[in-house]
Amino acid sequence: MFSTKSKRSYTPQAAEDQYFEAVDTSLPPVIRVDAASLMRVSRQLEVIAKRQAPRIACKAKGRILFLDLSEIVAVQAEGNYVSLQHRPNPYLLRESLSSIAEKLKPYGFIRIHRSVVVNISAVEEIQPLPTGEYRLRVKGGKNYLVTRPYKDNLRDLAQQRYSASLTWPQRKVLDAIARCRTAALGGHRDACVSCGHQAISYNSCRNRHCPKCQTGARDQWLAKRQLELLAVGYYHLVFSVPHMLVRRVHATP
Repeated sequence: MFSTKSKRSYTPQAAEDQYFEAVDTSLPPVIRVDAASLMRVSRQLEVIAKRQAPRIACKAKGRILFLDLSEIVAVQAEGNYVSLQHRPNPYLLRESLSSIAEKLKPYGFIRIHRSVVVNISAVEEIQPLPTGEYRLRVKGGKNYLVTRPYKDNLRDLAQQRYSASLTWPQRKVLDAIARCRTAALGGHRDACVSCGHQAISYNSCRNRHCPKCQTGARDQWLAKRQLELLAVGYYHLVFSVPHMLVRRVHATP
């Protein structure tokens, strides 16, 4: 609410008559929706979304089945066929892995091995290995090995899933982990002075967030802390002390 005043004549009655309510006619009308209607509309949208979800066709026992790509956790090469790891039953499709990997790439599938393609939405855990490779666990508990030639795809996996929320420092960390102990960071040649055997070792990224670089330091720190423990049960207690005792507590740990 606001008021206007005339410069020619002003009276309390005139001022009272000139108060009026501002109404914005450009705004749409308010529509009241109850919770039951909202839930019904939400269920209908879920049904529509499932109908429009991308699917793949395969033959099984003389029938043609249409499988939702979201239900396929991985694709494995088996000779001239590929096995679609569909929950709950796998299906065989006569096609090369390279061809199916290229078709599924726009839908969030990445190649992690010469014979394995995984659905990034089904990935639950990535564990680095001392060999420079990674172990990847998908929904259902099955593990797959990420070999070095496909190691960079892990970075693509993280960027596809979290690109909207990743900050620049987080992107740098992912890039360092993906390049860790690869030819991208260079390396050195080790040679045995006795037999002459040589081996090439790639340099590590030395990023403090890299689980592979910091695994040794972490294990050493945990081993030292375990030596300090007594053979008794331990409890973690958090409590407050009066302000007057703060200095004494800091001086006597």
